[in-house]
Amino acid sequence: MKQVLKKEDVAKAMADLIANGKKPTLNAIHAAVGGRGSTSTLIKLKAEIDAAANALPDSDIGLQTFREIWALAMDEGRKQNEAKVNELTANIQVVCLENEHLEGEAIKQNDLIASLETEKFNSESESAKIKAELEAQLNRTQAALIEAGDRARQAFEQLAQIQTAHAAELAALQVELKRTGERAHAAEIELAASKARLEAKG
Repeated sequence: MKQVLKKEDVAKAMADLIANGKKPTLNAIHAAVGGRGSTSTLIKLKAEIDAAANALPDSDIGLQTFREIWALAMDEGRKQNEAKVNELTANIQVVCLENEHLEGEAIKQNDLIASLETEKFNSESESAKIKAELEAQLNRTQAALIEAGDRARQAFEQLAQIQTAHAAELAALQVELKRTGERAHAAEIELAASKARLEAKG
């Protein structure tokens, strides 16, 4: 809801326009008072102010009226300015508090980022260390497998040599056993023949 337009409001607007080197037209005044009041009200108040300003110098009533209106306008302007200043001061305080809050949040975020970066660095370092250990363990395992394979191959070769030697010894023993059997059989035949000759002589 718009405030009621007062004569002092119009007087202040006119004074401000004149002080800024602008002509106090109806449109300019209407804009300066924030669009308050109808055109007829604005014309009426402006006419009263102009009439007071144009009063004869020796007219105590006109001069007094103008001074009163002007004083009211200046007082109203001062109050509005003070209200604006207070409002701006309050806004500045709110902004300062918000900035302090945001700065605190920014510090927290920066600390969090630094912490995450540290954790990331530590994780990467730990991962690299674990990877290096696993690769070293894998290399050791592969070397152990190669060594075990070599030992197994040597063992198979030795076993094959032993089996070959045993086979040769077994074959030699079998040959010797056969010869021994043949000699024993020949001895038996000779013994039987000897018995026969002895019996024949006896």
